[in-house]
Amino acid sequence: MGKWLVAALAVMVVSGGVTSPAYASPKPVSKAQYLVMLKRANARVTKVETAAEQGLKPSASRSDITRLLVAWASTESQLGRSFAGVRPPVEVAAANVLLARGEHAFGAEIAAAAHHLPQAKAKIGPFLEKALGSSKGAAMIDRALAKLKAAGYRVQ
Repeated sequence: MGKWLVAALAVMVVSGGVTSPAYASPKPVSKAQYLVMLKRANARVTKVETAAEQGLKPSASRSDITRLLVAWASTESQLGRSFAGVRPPVEVAAANVLLARGEHAFGAEIAAAAHHLPQAKAKIGPFLEKALGSSKGAAMIDRALAKLKAAGYRVQ
């Protein structure tokens, strides 16, 4: 049975039955489409980030905070994949690469923090400030957004 499965998968790959988005060429988008994409991404991130920040209250359980942080991390990572999957106008191509990498990195940083929260609820806030306060992913996102703004792509 194992040989049959390997043979079937080989036939599917050779015949084009399996495609991977990682190897697909990025979808070209216009300036207007890219601006819409940026604004939607900003709205999505704002929603989950606000929920996570509001969830950091003394009455919140550790599992609730973890759940909110994982949702935020997932959104950041998905946006990284989304931006990596498009080919924006030439003047912002480098900023888009930086944005995609930053979103992906920040998502990973948030997820790592979410899965390593201290047991004591009083220590969670300071832990998150330390873990995410000097985030490389967030810094990359900030640099990318500054480049986009300089090129006339305003998110807000």
